[in-house]
This record gives sequence, structure tokens and C-alpha cells, in this order.
Amino acid sequence: PFDADLEYSAADLVPMLAPVISGQASIVYGTRRTGKAVPHSSFIYAVGNSVMTRFANQLYGSAITDLHTCLKLVPREVFTRIPLFEEGFGLDTELTAWLLRTGMAFSEVPISYHSRSRAEGKKITWRDSLACLHILLLIRMEQTPA
Repeated sequence: PFDADLEYSAADLVPMLAPVISGQASIVYGTRRTGKAVPHSSFIYAVGNSVMTRFANQLYGSAITDLHTCLKLVPREVFTRIPLFEEGFGLDTELTAWLLRTGMAFSEVPISYHSRSRAEGKKITWRDSLACLHILLLIRMEQTPA
């Protein structure tokens, strides 16, 4: 299912299957960083996503380009083992943090993205960034393997 905000395109799911079919990766993220449209209508959103992605990469020793993309392919057997508790914007961060802990190979595929502004209904705020940092740290320090 997709949000009704039309920021993402269902057509981008088809190219995301290629790394799975070829055996290159089990987890595939649709990245807005190299996609077909400007990722964020607001400079502050672009900076926020970049900072959070860099922080996650440093914390987990990873090299993803778009922490908060909403297009993700995850094997069902992996997804069902992840202890997800977040219900809001933090769910996206929580899922990625657990996936990074697995050490499984990630692949990224460029996608299209049409960002909304706050006037158009974008609801994320700086408080969500603090929650994201907290989630990334908590899961990194978690003693139980994913």
C-alpha cells in the first residue's frame, strides 16, 4: 500500500526487484538521492535526511544513501523477526536500524520522488529528528541480535 500523498510511484517497485532476482541483495531500498526528481522541496528536509543518513552510516558502519526512503523491499522471513514497536515516523528509522544490524547486503535503486511542503501536508518536524537519533542509538546499543 502507498500513502495517498503521491510522493512515491508504484512504478518504481518493478526496477527494485532486479537486485533480488539477480541475487545481488536481499534488501533493496529505493533511493531518492539519485532519483528522477529533486528529493525535497525544502532545504531543511534535505539537510535533515542527509545528516540522519550520515549518522546512521557512522553508527552502523553502513553506506546507505537514503535512511528515510519509504520504498523498501525486505524478505518476509527477515521482516517477521524484527521487533518493531514504533507507530509513527520512527517506524521507518527503527526498521532500517534493525536491518543494518543484520549485516545483510543492501542494494539501492534510484526512484522518483515528488516532495510535499508543509503547506501541502508534510508533518515531520525537528522533534522527529531527535526521536530518530534516539532510536538509532538504542538499537545500536541493543544487546539482543536482530
